[in-house]
Amino acid sequence: WRLEPTAEIGFVLPLQNDIQFGQDGTKIDYLIEGGQDNLFLYTRWTMDFRKDERHVLTFLYQPLNLVTTQEADRDFRFNEVSFPKGTPIDLRYGFDYYRGSYTYDVLSDPRKELGFGVSMQLRNAIIDFTSANGEIRDTQRDIGLVPLLKMRGLFELENGSWVGFEMDGSYAPLKYLNGDVSDVVGALLDTSVRSGFHMKNGIDPFVNIRYIGGG
Repeated sequence: WRLEPTAEIGFVLPLQNDIQFGQDGTKIDYLIEGGQDNLFLYTRWTMDFRKDERHVLTFLYQPLNLVTTQEADRDFRFNEVSFPKGTPIDLRYGFDYYRGSYTYDVLSDPRKELGFGVSMQLRNAIIDFTSANGEIRDTQRDIGLVPLLKMRGLFELENGSWVGFEMDGSYAPLKYLNGDVSDVVGALLDTSVRSGFHMKNGIDPFVNIRYIGGG
């Protein structure tokens, strides 16, 4: 077995993030009404365990904690809790997740990798809405297991450089498959493309663009 740690450090730019709690609750656009129209620190930590160059076990920790402040520009309602217009609100959107994966490389060429497999993801969601004076609060906690399909690839180029990609995703319209207890449609896509080059001592700097979406 060979260990290969990977770290991604950069920023996350929310493109869309809408949320609603309760059938009578307010649907809020985090970008417009929740202060997420900004860049946030992003890190991602992965450890690969490789055997015979074909079998790969991957363990991932993905923290995601977006903390913002905003003044309510209308009356908000989350579950049974109401925030009147003009209330300063502290918001936390926490969506950490942990993932274990297995892939098998279908290519025998050591300069190329094309792996297919499965993943199991554990989400740890914490979503808070709190008035600045602390008198009004609505909080949501949720832990769920989500099975995913996985694909990854890496291809060597000239002069020691390489390009790669990875993709984890699912579409689950049934409870338990989507990590929930009700029959709602759940979907997730976590995919990236990257390019890097080999240095000495097994270090490979790379540039990575990642998209994470779901609902």
